[in-house]
Amino acid sequence: MLASTFEEEKWKFNHLKTLDQYISIELDIDVRNVEDLFERLFKGPLQLFKKKDLSCKIAIKINTNVCLKNQDTKTHYLKASNVSLAVLALNNCTCLSELEIICGEKCNYQTLQTKKLQLTRLTIKNYHSTQDALIDDVLKKCKATLSYLDCSGSIDLTPLINSRQLRKLRLGGNISDGNLKQIKTFFNLKALNICDKRVTQISKQQRRYMNYRTYYGTLLYPFGDINNPNGENIIVLPQSVTTIEIHKSASLSALQKFLDMNPFVSDATICLQYQHEAAMLLARYRHVQFSFSFEDRLSFTFEQAYSYLHPEYKQKKRKCSCNPGHILYQLLFQRLSDKNQLIKAYCHHYLDDFDLKHLLKEGPPEFIDSLSTFHMAMPFFQKIDYYIKYFNGNDFDKIFQNLITQNDDDDEYLRIILTTSDEVFQARASIDDAFDSIKAMTREQRKSFKITEYFRRQVPTWGYRCVSGFGCPCCLK
Repeated sequence: MLASTFEEEKWKFNHLKTLDQYISIELDIDVRNVEDLFERLFKGPLQLFKKKDLSCKIAIKINTNVCLKNQDTKTHYLKASNVSLAVLALNNCTCLSELEIICGEKCNYQTLQTKKLQLTRLTIKNYHSTQDALIDDVLKKCKATLSYLDCSGSIDLTPLINSRQLRKLRLGGNISDGNLKQIKTFFNLKALNICDKRVTQISKQQRRYMNYRTYYGTLLYPFGDINNPNGENIIVLPQSVTTIEIHKSASLSALQKFLDMNPFVSDATICLQYQHEAAMLLARYRHVQFSFSFEDRLSFTFEQAYSYLHPEYKQKKRKCSCNPGHILYQLLFQRLSDKNQLIKAYCHHYLDDFDLKHLLKEGPPEFIDSLSTFHMAMPFFQKIDYYIKYFNGNDFDKIFQNLITQNDDDDEYLRIILTTSDEVFQARASIDDAFDSIKAMTREQRKSFKITEYFRRQVPTWGYRCVSGFGCPCCLK
């Protein structure tokens, strides 16, 4: 709501039935008198609202660091995008308990006129060093009540020394030695978020007093190689820390090392690179209650992850397939060491196989085995990429063309492809002749080569018969 429209809109306020309302106000007019400014934003119809969000379209040129006679007793929560508005509220809102300041501009105020504050929660965003004196004064005056402090910069914590009220602390930026000493005196701290691995030193001298339970941050300080194989930068937290939040994705191995080194963690909010890794963590750390978020990357399917967690679960039996493309896939999956090449051959327009190679290399055997048949692998094909249209296995010639085109130099690979194809189709053609013919082809020629036509030329009496051996109707004829 614009401040300039109050007179037109105030009739609506008379119909509100509760004081526990939230209103957003944008100051769009130039008010030259501090009493008028306070009256417009905090008194009159707006005094109904306990929660206010104040922003400015124009600069406030008047001094707001004054204590007025007619103060506000209704406002409990305030979000202010302007330091001058925050100062006005701090001086004149006697019941203000939660304040969020979004400070972008320089601050000219040093101390507040009021002698005491009742803040329990203070959040400071877009921190600027010119605000230090004012913040220092605010902290001094609300030390007895402040239980939550969140600042985007590393402010001086000296005013809060020996605080027994502070429960949750978040600080951005570099942490000074002085602040580390102050944190040691916060005996009732439950949750701590600082970007400094020296947090582990906080409780060494006063372990019997320290009781902070929550750690927020990332695995490494300073930020470096998150896949460090030695885990040198992964911190060991005090035993009192049972809750962690790690919102920057890390490798599975780094997360596992972190949890292994911190066995007292029982509640974890973690960002993962791959969705199936959640199943691996759940299986390994059954004492931990996890909440996960994920990057948008290729991963195994939910059914594969569920089967990993529940080995007793068996996929519903599917009707046996006589499709030669399906049978070829299953046999090649057993015989080719590079499963990545096989899966790519069954897909159109595969652009980046980094994630696929990672899954096939790092995935546990249970996940890899779940790709061993075409029907089990088909849902995974569908997940590979939004632009990929997987084959249903009918277009065998196209699958074969992909197989012989993507690897020009590996003779053993080509012989496995030819031998297995001949076995599936029971052509009994000359493998050596087919090998020599394909080796002599250019890449473009290979893209148009049709193995079924080749079989017919080599073996005029050839015709496909199902060799699945799974007892399907075709096999029983």
